[in-house]
Parts: sequence; C-alpha cells; structure tokens
Amino acid sequence: MIDGYARWAPQYRSRLWMGVLPLPPRAKKHPPGGYTGKDGVYPDDQKIEEWRNRWVNGNIALRMPGDVLGIDVDDYEYTYHVRDPETKEPLYDDNGDPVTAVGVKTGNITLGGLEDELGPLSDTWRSSSRGDGPSGIRFFRVPSGLLWGDFGLHLEGIWWKHRYAVVYPSINPDSEMRYEWI
Repeated sequence: MIDGYARWAPQYRSRLWMGVLPLPPRAKKHPPGGYTGKDGVYPDDQKIEEWRNRWVNGNIALRMPGDVLGIDVDDYEYTYHVRDPETKEPLYDDNGDPVTAVGVKTGNITLGGLEDELGPLSDTWRSSSRGDGPSGIRFFRVPSGLLWGDFGLHLEGIWWKHRYAVVYPSINPDSEMRYEWI
C-alpha cells in the first residue's frame, strides 16, 4: 500500500533527510512557511508528527541539507495557455476555449554542453515523475554550506537555501505520474 506524507516522512527522516516537508496531495507548491529559502529552518520531530496527522496523503518535498546539491534537468514538451503579451491575460479562441501552444524544455542539451566542457557528472540517484528519460533532479554530495545558482537554460540548482525536491511517493500534478527514485 502506497500512502503519502504520513507513511513516508519517517522513512526519509531515518535516512537523515531532516527537511521532510509536506505538500498538498498532488501538488508541487506551498510547503509550510518558514521551512524553505534562505531563512528556512529544518522541522523537529514534533513538527513532523503534527504534519503527519494533518497531511496524511500529502506529497513530500525534501529541503536539501547543507552538503547536498540537486541539479534539476527539465527536458520535455509541455502545453501552456497563451497569454496576451501586454495584459498577460489568457487568450481564448472564437469558441471560448483557451488558446494553447506547445513548448519544449531542453535541459539535457544544456547539461550535455556543460559535461562536454567540464567532464561528465558522477552516477547518482535521481527523482523524477517523467520516467527513465533525462528529466529529474540528480543529487550530489558537495562541501557543506556552499552557495549555488542555476546552471543554464532549463537546468536549475536545488540547495539548502533555494528550492526543494518533490520525491516518491508524490504525484506530479502536471503529468499525473508518481515520482520515482531512479
């Protein structure tokens, strides 16, 4: 039986992922305030238990410890709603349906260029809801406390002061697929 936050938060904590944060079910946004970003703190055991009772089937986000860097490779096609360039309001066709377009994220090309220049990354674990393709967050041990940024087009850094990783058994709201460890 696969459950959400209530079942899996202790599993992650026992593996020393101390920043195990709840998200609403089937969501990638809105972890509890005060636990992410430059001023965020790591939750204590009492807070985890409180969240387990509230977010039984919630998705799971991991805030990186100081010695872990996530490299998020976005490499896929996606559909988006077209907006008016001036007003930013969604555009609709004559039938009242939203006007959509297809975009492409090319993070694997960016990553390939960096690996050609700097050498290949080490094999590692990856969290992804997009199957066995190149998309997903790769996790690396790094010297503790370093400050990171993004690495190029569709290639983002996830580190202790910036962002978080959504992980198993969460469901991606865009793809409706379960995150997996690869």
